[in-house]
Amino acid sequence: LNIFAEKAYNDSGDALASDTYGTGGYYLTEASKGTSYTFMKNEDYWQTDPQYIFDWRNNYRADKFTMKVITDTSAIAMALQKGEIDFSMDVAAADYGNFVENGEAKDGYSLVNGVDHAMVRVDFNCGENSPCQDENLRKAIAYAIDSDACAYTIHGDFGHQVLEAVNPKLKDADESLYRDDYYLYDPAKAKELLDKTSYSGQTLKILVAPNKNIAPMATLVQQYLAAIGINVELMQYEFAQFKPLKWETTGKEWDIELQGLSSSDLYSYQTLEELGPRDGISGENLLYITDPELEKLFLATTKEETYGLEATRALLDYNYDHCFMYGMYYGDRLAFFKDYIYGVITEPNGGSAQFVTAYCVR
Repeated sequence: LNIFAEKAYNDSGDALASDTYGTGGYYLTEASKGTSYTFMKNEDYWQTDPQYIFDWRNNYRADKFTMKVITDTSAIAMALQKGEIDFSMDVAAADYGNFVENGEAKDGYSLVNGVDHAMVRVDFNCGENSPCQDENLRKAIAYAIDSDACAYTIHGDFGHQVLEAVNPKLKDADESLYRDDYYLYDPAKAKELLDKTSYSGQTLKILVAPNKNIAPMATLVQQYLAAIGINVELMQYEFAQFKPLKWETTGKEWDIELQGLSSSDLYSYQTLEELGPRDGISGENLLYITDPELEKLFLATTKEETYGLEATRALLDYNYDHCFMYGMYYGDRLAFFKDYIYGVITEPNGGSAQFVTAYCVR
């Protein structure tokens, strides 16, 4: 929804097509699609009374900044080293060693370490059209994956294995929910469970979310499953192709999903929404399960009068018993800066998730 001042709209002469108006502190001055975008400070910012500028995000200190679009993570690290960019929150774990040693920033760099609600999880197609309708097969897959090793592969020393299906930093979750026996890596137990299933070598389809914290780890999961005799095919697509497959209703397109959850999630029901009814009211969920008890437990985490640690625990207990989904890992939210950046702060965004703003000397 766009809201315009009627007088400005009428007086513009071309319905604001060439001279647009906005309420932000910056305006776009240069754009090279898919490459870079340059913004200038709006010297005519509408709010000038200091008593109402109470949010750090409304303190526009930089006169000009350029956002560069770099899709190759190794190129991000190289650009930071060369000084082509001043900071990034998207450096890959494989490149951390260029900037960090023993958890501390190397000379020439600064590091901000914040909390991130994002995490990675395995979701199972539990419907009648998938071999993963077999509970023992789902549990065998969970035991076959070394999620601790996966966490290190993606996040290095800043990765954390989760021992439940949620990030413990959520508002209605913490590490008291963790289980000492949460499907810990055990290939022997995985094979034992696999022998109890009707699995006969068919290829399982793994839908891989297009996410930098997931895709590089997909082949590792494939190798873990191959080691116990489960054949899998990785389905890796851009988001435009991925999303329709994730939401399709037949349950015939995928068997396992490597799922990346959002850093914007604050509550367990947001992270665990696949356990809730597809239409938000009742019936089958996104894992192709129709289970009134599961639905009741999920909805309890969404209601103001019942949500909280106990409701989250009850839902997670039920999920653990049936292994509809399997939590793997999350990583700290890191921002790497050139050391001429000063005034670096982290601020909470809704909950405990922290995001970064920085002010540059030049």
